[in-house]
Amino acid sequence: MKLVLDASPDDLKVFLEEAEELLQLLDEDLVALEKGSETPDLLQEIFRAAHTLKGSSAALGHKRMAELTHVMETVLDKLRQGHLQVSTPVVSALLDGLDALRSLKDEVEALEVGETDLAETLTRLSQVGSEVQPTAEPAGKDDAPPLELGFGEEQEVAAASERGEKAYLISVSVGIDNPFRAVRAWQLLSELSQIGKLIKSVPTKEAVEEERIEGSLQILLATSFSEEQVQAVVAQVPDLLKVEIREASVNGNAEAAPVVSDDDKSKVTVLASPSGKPRAEENGKGPKLAKTVRIDIGRLDTMMNLVGELVIERTRLLRLGDQLGGKYADEGLVRALGETTQHVGRITDQLQEEITKARLLQIDTVFNKLPRLVRDLAVSSGKKVDFIIKGQDTELDRSVIEEIGDPLVHLLRNAVDHGIEPPDERIVAGKPEIGTIFLSARHEENGICITVEDDGRGIDTRRLITAALAKGTVS
Repeated sequence: MKLVLDASPDDLKVFLEEAEELLQLLDEDLVALEKGSETPDLLQEIFRAAHTLKGSSAALGHKRMAELTHVMETVLDKLRQGHLQVSTPVVSALLDGLDALRSLKDEVEALEVGETDLAETLTRLSQVGSEVQPTAEPAGKDDAPPLELGFGEEQEVAAASERGEKAYLISVSVGIDNPFRAVRAWQLLSELSQIGKLIKSVPTKEAVEEERIEGSLQILLATSFSEEQVQAVVAQVPDLLKVEIREASVNGNAEAAPVVSDDDKSKVTVLASPSGKPRAEENGKGPKLAKTVRIDIGRLDTMMNLVGELVIERTRLLRLGDQLGGKYADEGLVRALGETTQHVGRITDQLQEEITKARLLQIDTVFNKLPRLVRDLAVSSGKKVDFIIKGQDTELDRSVIEEIGDPLVHLLRNAVDHGIEPPDERIVAGKPEIGTIFLSARHEENGICITVEDDGRGIDTRRLITAALAKGTVS
């Protein structure tokens, strides 16, 4: 069955890229959490990743993905608040949820509803999350306090009027019982920021991002859009229970223009105050530009092919220059051609080198996916393994990176299954009950050396010979 989502092809591409990054981050961090790296910063990073994924999937209209991340987020919040202890069952349940999220992400990529059954995963997450219940929080209110404007915000309303714009008071109820109320509030603020300036909101956008929102949202917007156009923008956001839009002036007078008729609409009032503080934008603190950009690998391949053709043409140009130099050695024009050709050659070499570097990826793009594999193998086999990685920053061409994943999985599987002994055997042998597997990468002469080592029992030669004799391989 076709999966219908409320997003353009470009939006889907951005979502898939972001989702893959967040899922990989969650994978790495959850494994680190189980190994004992239980720090407030790590728990916060895990929670924020799940929260971001919930918001983006809800905005996309993928309800099952949003529901699953919401349940995972609830468990993570209990860990973060100290109401739940980190344990293997808890981490295993979260990792199962993560695997289900990957399947749901694949649905988005294929735009087809898959066969992912969330019932068992949701039940398991609910069970581990209910082991210790946090103190019940008081019921929230469905009404936000009125907007109070400072002097600077008053001036912004007046300035908007002078520019021919209008200021609108927008009061919205998202429902205190709606688990996605923060997502819908964030969507609304984002949509409105595209058509004008958000002078103020209660709660603030930062508070909404942190899910510090009860049931309502009050917004003061300056825009050149008409009242009907603002209504149309607001109507694009789903799950809004009550909406009221009124034109505002500095003195607080407003003329109501309800979008949804309801006798119990939440009202909004503007209270002017001379003690307002400057907004963050007025302090000259703007957003910082990213220093990296994504480049499609196909474009890099095309650029490399073009540089290859440029190298060929440079060689022809050099040969033609030599031929002309043989006939017109004393001509200044020929000498200038030779110098220019050499300069073009140097630029071509540098361009080729830089594009080659751009194709390089750090090997951690493969290595970072392996701790989860080793962890799952160890849990399923009843063994204890400490997995140590070195040389993650070693760079390889993308084509090589794509080929080494499967061999490494095979080597690590053998190391856990056949190399590392069960804890009781290791203790009898005088070893620590926790086995160690080392994975490293390093430059060696003109190549890269990748090594997998373990402190297990190694190859049992007697067992090997017995098996070989039984199969008739040796006599």
